[in-house]
Amino acid sequence: MAFSLRQAQDYAYENNYDLKNSAYDIEIARKLVKQNTAIGLPQINASADYMDYLSLPVSLVPGDFFGLPGQQIEVQFGSKYNFTFKASATQLLYSGQYLVGVQTAKAYLETVRQKMVRDKMDVRDIVTEAYIGLLIVNESISILDSTYNTVSKMVDEARKIYENGIIEDIDVEQLELNKANLEATLINTQNQGLIAYNYLKFVIGLKENQDITLTDNLDSSLLHWGRIT
Repeated sequence: MAFSLRQAQDYAYENNYDLKNSAYDIEIARKLVKQNTAIGLPQINASADYMDYLSLPVSLVPGDFFGLPGQQIEVQFGSKYNFTFKASATQLLYSGQYLVGVQTAKAYLETVRQKMVRDKMDVRDIVTEAYIGLLIVNESISILDSTYNTVSKMVDEARKIYENGIIEDIDVEQLELNKANLEATLINTQNQGLIAYNYLKFVIGLKENQDITLTDNLDSSLLHWGRIT
């Protein structure tokens, strides 16, 4: 993935781990405000009951009532199905505790929003420093590598001159020592470059298996940094 400094900052705004946590905090605060506000809204409670009598009770009634004297008539009283519905509504008129709860939730939401703004500014600065730091290390590696190649050629030439008896061995040894010191410095700087590279990936929110290429040069990045500071 190729990034300019501005692109790296924009990517970090969406993927930096700390900013993601701040976004979660804001979402939690918003839900808390809704939850506290909902307490004061009209509350409606409703319930419904449904009964199905598989077998209604049977009563024996004298047949005289039905014009059948001397007989007992079986009669079922009641309905096979029964349905009832109940509903009630309540409204909170005034509660000091409720008002305090709502105001506290709103204050918390505003606090986490302000924290999000500060976190974005911090991430912007951290990404800028990491980006420029990696550019500086890469530039240092390039200079050291070029110098090391030059000194290596000088050592090879000095050995040939020494073999012809023009210079002393101490001159060759001094050049070889300079070459060894440059090699050690180059390796150390390369290790620093690897650390700076992985740190930049971390602060902008890239995964470990993702690679990054910087498209801005050191001069333009330093100029951008000077403008925002």
